[in-house]
Amino acid sequence: ETACVIDEHADEPSDAHDHEEGACDPHVWLDVQNAMVWTDNIAAAFAAADPANAEVYAANAEAYRETLAALDEEIQALVEGIPQEERVLVVNHNFLTYFAAAYGFDVVGVVIEGASTLAEPSPRALADLLTVIETYNAPAIFVEVGVNARLAETLAQEAGIALVPLYSGALSGEDGLASTYVDYMRYNAQTIVDALVGFSDE
Repeated sequence: ETACVIDEHADEPSDAHDHEEGACDPHVWLDVQNAMVWTDNIAAAFAAADPANAEVYAANAEAYRETLAALDEEIQALVEGIPQEERVLVVNHNFLTYFAAAYGFDVVGVVIEGASTLAEPSPRALADLLTVIETYNAPAIFVEVGVNARLAETLAQEAGIALVPLYSGALSGEDGLASTYVDYMRYNAQTIVDALVGFSDE
């Protein structure tokens, strides 16, 4: 499954977790280049509302955009050392399609398809997922921090692979590892790479 293309209606209000099965992954912020676009859009909106401070908003946006561009390059460089055939992700719920599309990964398996992380996949679907994990030699199931991952944990134990938590819909606390967007993206990218590289080095 691939990430969706953002259209002119992307900013219209919606419930991010009220998407139907087969619908787009709403976690669009997991592609840093999207955040770069939003930075420019926010600065432009602020400048329109407060023209007297337009230069300040533009300067702040330019500085943050440079930070984001550096972050994007950092993540690209981080994943370059992983062979393409090893850039496979198995996830608890569809939350990494934008990250995968931006940084050259493939989401090959999803524990819980559809809108709710509380859904119960069929025994056949779980058996098929175990086959996928074995076929792709996937080293981990990536789960969202704060979400019930009971099924993913059971599958990981059965497959003999790791269960790796990532930040998804929220930052960590102020003293946590993902207290800003930059730290959030850096943490997720580094954790994914460590899980994949650590496995390949074993």
